[in-house]
Amino acid sequence: MKNIKRYVFLGVALLFAGLWVAGLTLNPGNPRERHTGTILSAEGDLLLRRACFDCHSNETEYPWFSRLPLSSLLIAKHVKKGRRELNFSHWDRKNEKKRARALRGVARLIRKGKMPPKDYALINPKANLTEEEQALLVHEAERLGGPPPNGDPDSMKKADDTGTDD
Repeated sequence: MKNIKRYVFLGVALLFAGLWVAGLTLNPGNPRERHTGTILSAEGDLLLRRACFDCHSNETEYPWFSRLPLSSLLIAKHVKKGRRELNFSHWDRKNEKKRARALRGVARLIRKGKMPPKDYALINPKANLTEEEQALLVHEAERLGGPPPNGDPDSMKKADDTGTDD
């Protein structure tokens, strides 16, 4: 019985070591669809691409550590959620009402300091936005998205944060 436990432990340890050495990657890759038009403005789109597109488009640039087993799983989950919430590569699929709702959500989340997420900005310094860059994105998003339905940007429902891709 003692030998069986030893062999099972050794087998599991070798499996994990093999996964580590092989650099198992679980990232979902990048679908082909891209958005090539303008979302906000030339300057605003540059900021979106720099700070948002890794999680919110089909143009994710995976960092070197995304090939490591544990971080691969976390990054894949983060990108999948980001694309589900708002995928700028699907911008052309949205009607004007959904685009406006998504932009209001973008403005609200940036204003509240929730986007880009702090943990993401720590591992991806290019996602850090200065106060001026945040202000520009909020201004552009509110200019194109219009005012929130009741005039209070902090009272919008979660469903109005990003507008899902239908």
